[in-house]
Amino acid sequence: MTSDQRQALQVVYQETCKTHGAIADFRAKLLALLPIASGTGIFLLLGKLNGDNRKLLAAVGLFGIAVTFGLFMYELRGIEDCTALRGRARNMEQALGVQEPVSQFRDWPSGKLNLADEIGAAWIVYMTVLASWIFVAGAGLESLSRPRGWPTWLEIVLGLLLGIGYLTVLVLALSKRGPWGHDYWTKRKSP
Repeated sequence: MTSDQRQALQVVYQETCKTHGAIADFRAKLLALLPIASGTGIFLLLGKLNGDNRKLLAAVGLFGIAVTFGLFMYELRGIEDCTALRGRARNMEQALGVQEPVSQFRDWPSGKLNLADEIGAAWIVYMTVLASWIFVAGAGLESLSRPRGWPTWLEIVLGLLLGIGYLTVLVLALSKRGPWGHDYWTKRKSP
């Protein structure tokens, strides 16, 4: 490798590291702020909307579901981008002769039990916020069926179905294999 090629590769490596850091930083901030903002909003909404106004929760809940799902799709794209950038940076480190003990990307650690990493955290946080907005929409739909309301057994069944659906999605997402499995997102678009 010539001196000019090495210099160009170093510049590309630095920019790849900056891009990876910026994407990871933005994703971490979003992952922290989404449950705080959603939880605060849901708490205030459930406390303030009573009587006939409670039916507005259906529309607000659907809005929350749509926004959370959209942000989750953006998060999954961010995971793909970071995975691709780590692969490229790893290759550049090899080409530059960076030794493994000081390498930033060569020996990227995997998460413990597929939970303690950015992929596991994203699935847990986003699915929890999504389930919360589904609950809000359900509270609004329940108020539309007044004056009688939903029978208690139906509320219990719907709550159980929501809980089972939530756990099923998490188990599939955090498993090693499957349509949305943890390994799928780890390896996707990896060079």
